[in-house]
Amino acid sequence: MQIISEMLENTVRAYPERTAVIYKDEEFTYNELLEHICRLANGFSRLGIAKGDWVMELIPNCPQLVFTHYALIALGAVVVPLNVMYRQHEIEYVGKTTKAKAIVADSNLWSPLAEEVMQSLPG
Repeated sequence: MQIISEMLENTVRAYPERTAVIYKDEEFTYNELLEHICRLANGFSRLGIAKGDWVMELIPNCPQLVFTHYALIALGAVVVPLNVMYRQHEIEYVGKTTKAKAIVADSNLWSPLAEEVMQSLPG
């Protein structure tokens, strides 16, 4: 049985130039997808995200959600997807319940909530 990151790597080897993600007028090949994922995973690692850390995602349906999700999985983090309609108290509840170490968020969704939610998270 393969884990998700192995499945992606095998798909990249088999179909590097095939389209992996289509969003509006953007297309990403499997090679490009893996490049984005690796860059993000390296950045998250430098920020201290590691295997076993719980990380919330507050990102709408877009390529950045795919990149972020797979980057966190590649690190062995536990991904906690959040509904983009959640309000401050709901994000705080999920953060406290999961003891999330971090949140990765779209700036348009996050900016109005950031300061108050960040102060309430344990990590």
